[in-house]
Amino acid sequence: MWPGELLAGGPFPRALAAGGQGGSPLECPSHRVPRMQENSRSPRLRDGAVPLVALILALTAGACSGGRAAHAAVDPGSPAGNERLSKALLLQTNRVRLEQGVAPLAPSEELSAAAQAHAEDMMARGFFAHLSPEGSEPIDRLRARAPRAIVLGLRENLSRTEGDGGLDTARRARRTVEGWLKSPGHRENLLSAEPTQVGFGVASRTVESVLVEYAVQLLGRVAGRWESPPPASTRVPAQWRARLHTPLEFFLEDQERPTEPYPDPKMPHTVWRGGVPLVVSSEGDAATVKLPRAKPGRYVLLVRRAGDEGYEPSVHVTIVR
Repeated sequence: MWPGELLAGGPFPRALAAGGQGGSPLECPSHRVPRMQENSRSPRLRDGAVPLVALILALTAGACSGGRAAHAAVDPGSPAGNERLSKALLLQTNRVRLEQGVAPLAPSEELSAAAQAHAEDMMARGFFAHLSPEGSEPIDRLRARAPRAIVLGLRENLSRTEGDGGLDTARRARRTVEGWLKSPGHRENLLSAEPTQVGFGVASRTVESVLVEYAVQLLGRVAGRWESPPPASTRVPAQWRARLHTPLEFFLEDQERPTEPYPDPKMPHTVWRGGVPLVVSSEGDAATVKLPRAKPGRYVLLVRRAGDEGYEPSVHVTIVR
């Protein structure tokens, strides 16, 4: 049995920390990236009230299970040891998903790059949270490490352990995943059918004979990739090309003028305020996303699977003259 305390709650702007027995905490916040949703399912015409896009803040379930971790049998603080634990975490994640009747996840180099960067950053700067000290979120880290990736349904689980036992890599991975499984927030992320891929990041070191270990699990659905990374600023009209693994819909949200009227590009008698759906032309998996003429300013490109209700932020872009 894994000794420790269990705390759960939300929403929390920062991760919870739970102290385990003997002052050896296992901390493991879960994070559901905010979704963007229309506050109206159907567009109205030019009578004033029309569909808007609003941010729906997600609950960050901070739930933790305290306990003692241990040195791995081989190089627990080395890059090879961390990579070995990442692979063991993937095996344990898919084990519990299969036991619960959920499809296994494929490993993703893009998700792993973002997860590893966050694990190393937390270790180096001594913090433990989904938000960095500068306020960057999982989606920001993914954009920085994999700017071409178009990812939906991003979810993140974290754990931090300290201990001086003698567990091998497989047992440490099993305990971490089972700790997530016992927490409602982490369990929801772990067993969600929405993600199809996962990446892990591990950072660890031994301090005065005590192994300190951070693990990051980043789940999502890589729905496509841009032909080249979207620019931070662009002139319009413009066309961005991508390869899509599933049909997607895009919406350009005006960050500075939430009441600005935008005519729908396909339905001339329909007007949107604060943004506009974009035209996407496709041939096989090759797609061209067309950005219309718009005033200079800050915008967010939102994305969703075709037919879904909720949009998610994908790219921040500044339109210039």
